[in-house]
Amino acid sequence: MDVVEARRAEVIRNRENHARLAQSFGVYTTTGQGSCQFRRSFDFGLTFVEEPRMGYGSIIDLDDLGDKLDNEPGEVPPLPHCTGLVTDWDIDNRGFYVGASLAVRVGFPVEDLVPPTLQVSVVHHFTFSGMAMKDVPMDLKD
Repeated sequence: MDVVEARRAEVIRNRENHARLAQSFGVYTTTGQGSCQFRRSFDFGLTFVEEPRMGYGSIIDLDDLGDKLDNEPGEVPPLPHCTGLVTDWDIDNRGFYVGASLAVRVGFPVEDLVPPTLQVSVVHHFTFSGMAMKDVPMDLKD
């Protein structure tokens, strides 16, 4: 059996025997504009048997942003463009996905209305989903 067939057989066996649809969530907060690569890799806390799908969303406090830009009450301030990225996967010795290196980009499309030094907090939410096995510590006793 060649390597590709062995890998395919292992994925199928794990999916049928003990893999179920699972999700892993990560939350990071940044302040300011620009790009940020997070120093530590995000550990899923489970093992995806195939590359997981990633969802991304961000949260910003409009009142805080409006106050920092001296907007009138009720006026919607210019909103940032936020992007969440996977820059690399953490793959174990079996070829399964156990974590990811993450980065974000925050920028305002209307630069003349928003100073580049604006310090506004953005909360970044990452969701990973796919077929996975739960990680169980090896020191558990029956």
